[in-house]
Amino acid sequence: RRLRKRESCACVVVLAMMQHGCSNCCHRCLFVSIMVAFTSFPIVSSGLDEGIVPFSMIAPGSRCARTQKDVSLEVTSVQECANLVCADPQCGPLFEASLSREVHRCSCQGIDQICDPIEDVASTRYQILDPQQCESRADADCFASLHENGDFSGWSASFPAGAFSDDTFEAAGAVPGAASAIFVSGDGCLATVYQHSGFSGWSRSFPEGSYTGEEFIKQGAIDETVRAITVRHKNSANPASVATATSQGPGHVPRVTEKVKVQVPIKPSITPQQAAGLFPISPPPSRWSFPPFKELSDWPCDLETRKGCTQQEVNALADYERMYATSPEETATLPHAWRGDLERVESEALRLYFERNDVRKSLRLWHLKRITILRYLVDRGNGQ
Repeated sequence: RRLRKRESCACVVVLAMMQHGCSNCCHRCLFVSIMVAFTSFPIVSSGLDEGIVPFSMIAPGSRCARTQKDVSLEVTSVQECANLVCADPQCGPLFEASLSREVHRCSCQGIDQICDPIEDVASTRYQILDPQQCESRADADCFASLHENGDFSGWSASFPAGAFSDDTFEAAGAVPGAASAIFVSGDGCLATVYQHSGFSGWSRSFPEGSYTGEEFIKQGAIDETVRAITVRHKNSANPASVATATSQGPGHVPRVTEKVKVQVPIKPSITPQQAAGLFPISPPPSRWSFPPFKELSDWPCDLETRKGCTQQEVNALADYERMYATSPEETATLPHAWRGDLERVESEALRLYFERNDVRKSLRLWHLKRITILRYLVDRGNGQ
């Protein structure tokens, strides 16, 4: 049977005992019967309600040795965890939840990540029953906007997920060959700009963030030359390929020609190498440009020495150290010699940072502390 709540399972056992004249059985027998029912029937969410993601329990008292990410540390139910995992493009169908009075963690496995299960009485592993339902949401929150001037003034044009060139590019309000800045929104989203309509010429991709005129050029783009754009999630197919194949017909085979350097006039805002048509990969601008939070100005916790920190704060730091360590063996040297996956730490910290204004007021202070703890890990790991 598909049971949406554990109470239903317990109710079935109690009613069955009463019907067979066992109403006076000892409490131990009742407890054992209920526990057997919990572990014998997988918990399944039917997903009949709109917006609810169907899932099933696959392993109680178990978790994966390494997870892709912590989706949330504030969930109140497994269903809420399943909904968050489904909406996160970095997550695959496998997830785990640890719900107790002290812990409200929801974590997920990556799309192609293999779980190495370990025993953990406080955790339970689950699986989303319809992964395609989640894949259709990957591009839902992606959009980008092009701006006329490097300080985001002048005209602006917004683009949802998709490919835009020629008429569709101009219909969004963009002026061909006149953009100098770009803004990209959405976790894991990419906006790719192209020199020519039809998605040809040079191209540069921009992950989530704001790029002024200077940053736009540092990424390798050329000022006032963009005539096409695509917006997508990094795990989705490039819509430019689909658009090009559709316009040229199914039998079209692209002709390979000799690579020709782009000839552009030299401007003071671009380097001679760019003017010669050479566009080396440049490091992205600093993503830690936000100042310390004013709300934490009186926070007494010293993360370096752990002095003044509450047990919850110390535990959160230890959890993050173990979660993002480059190998489980290195956790034995914590906290003095920590080496971790800084890309994942930064990604999680930035996700929390962009969500900070959507958090309930009662949870906002802890939310900001989590961001600060992750930032501390990044600063400590720099140079490794």
